[in-house]
Amino acid sequence: MRLADRALIGTPYLVLDVETTGLDVTCDRIVELCAVVVNPDGSHRVLIDTLVRPERAVAATGIHGITDADVVDAPRFAVLADGVRAAMAGRVVAGHNVGFDLRFLSMEFERLGRSAAPPQLCTMRLPAVLDRPARWPLWWACQRAGVPFDGQAHSARGDAVATVGLLRVQLERLAAVGVDTFGALIARAKRMRVDSPWLASLEREPLPTADRLVEVAMLPQRPRAGGEAGAAAVSPRRRYMDAVVRAVAGLSVDESAIAAVEQARARLGLDVESARAVHARILAGARRRYTEDGYLDPDEARNLAALEACLAALESAGQPSAGQPSASEPAT
Repeated sequence: MRLADRALIGTPYLVLDVETTGLDVTCDRIVELCAVVVNPDGSHRVLIDTLVRPERAVAATGIHGITDADVVDAPRFAVLADGVRAAMAGRVVAGHNVGFDLRFLSMEFERLGRSAAPPQLCTMRLPAVLDRPARWPLWWACQRAGVPFDGQAHSARGDAVATVGLLRVQLERLAAVGVDTFGALIARAKRMRVDSPWLASLEREPLPTADRLVEVAMLPQRPRAGGEAGAAAVSPRRRYMDAVVRAVAGLSVDESAIAAVEQARARLGLDVESARAVHARILAGARRRYTEDGYLDPDEARNLAALEACLAALESAGQPSAGQPSASEPAT
């Protein structure tokens, strides 16, 4: 059956997320990779979860928390390549801003003299087909969709697992408006004049199975120390961040939301400077996610302005100012 005729719900997916040494695909490298299989029945399992030795100095540690010491014993991408390619075979690859992840994966394959161009779905851009053009950062999109985001922010595993839940919600919303196949998705996108590389990729068929058997389970994986953060491991700052995100997710705040944030700060024992730093991370994280493709569209600009207004409302009610993130303050 052609991909265009397949049902959106029931097709196998591979949800990917990577962390990198930076944003320049020509010189930066992957330092962490997670791939989650989503089966036709909707169940999922983490297939690959590993740090990757980038064969260059690790950078962007302030964002993802990975250091040179963390990856010294991690496998190189060349060792993982066959397994990653096998995991993609027969599946549609999905991710939040998946074009970013696949550009880095494509460059890693290119360095090995290979190629991989699977069909893809982008949970950041899929809402445009539902007449919701804003491209939300992952944590924000999950909050608005009611999807748990319990993992460590900017860890490949935490982001990939959260994206699985977000993808499920988006596919259900598409089905509710009669978009239940890839062909119907492409047709609706064209009617709405949505133009994006991930849509063009759906004209392709999933990658074929490799000529030789590759056992992904045998890959020499090195997961990040501590794995996916559980509730007991989440820091007070992260819990306060979650409270603020819940308050501003709708891009407006009322007195009850402001009170809830203040109560969370007091309960968690955060001082003014710590809370201010969290606000700065939220603002910096939204800016980074919106601009990492080099373009800030009018909807994104309005969203950022509304977010700043929400944080200003918290300030006027006695909360610390969001302020401007310093050069050393990591983005969310």
